[in-house]
Amino acid sequence: MNWIILLVLALLVLIGPSIWVKRTMLKYSEPDDRYPFNGHLFAEKLLKALQLNEVKVESTNLGDHYDPITKTVRLTEEKYQSQSLTAITVAAHE
Repeated sequence: MNWIILLVLALLVLIGPSIWVKRTMLKYSEPDDRYPFNGHLFAEKLLKALQLNEVKVESTNLGDHYDPITKTVRLTEEKYQSQSLTAITVAAHE
């Protein structure tokens, strides 16, 4: 019985944060008028402000990521074009 409780707790610790992040990102994925730019423009402004002029931003269908070899931030088309909080935070994260 104790091992079942430990297993459930371990699963909650391992899977719980992933579920929470996915739900939060989905919650804030709708475009909002508060943000005057999309993920692409925000990433470019942030890179310019940090003087990282050699880093490019482009759209991809392989998932959001930074490619250190080509020095490119790649955002999915949804986040590249969207004016949602999720798009902006993912662009900043990458």
